[in-house]
Amino acid sequence: MPTIGPQTVKTLTDHIEQLLRRNIDKMEEAYCNLDNELSVSISIKIAPNKKAGTDLTTKLSFTAEKVTEKFEATVDENQMSLPLDETEVTFKTNTESDAGY
Repeated sequence: MPTIGPQTVKTLTDHIEQLLRRNIDKMEEAYCNLDNELSVSISIKIAPNKKAGTDLTTKLSFTAEKVTEKFEATVDENQMSLPLDETEVTFKTNTESDAGY
């Protein structure tokens, strides 16, 4: 049975950090060009994987111009972690943007 455990939380935290890092320049530009507030949304979708583990989708959106980016992962809380250096970690990404980025 899939659970929301420490590996799930770590993956979600990593996704959110990467989304913010990858989009901070666009967010800053949008914020500086607005007359009022910039609305930023982060959404998380958690679903059981049909084979094992938990599927995660983490999405960041902001409205100065339509920019959407998301990460997806399957996490199995019963699988042991590999001792990877942070520079060796890669994410599967799916980028959507109406602005053509």
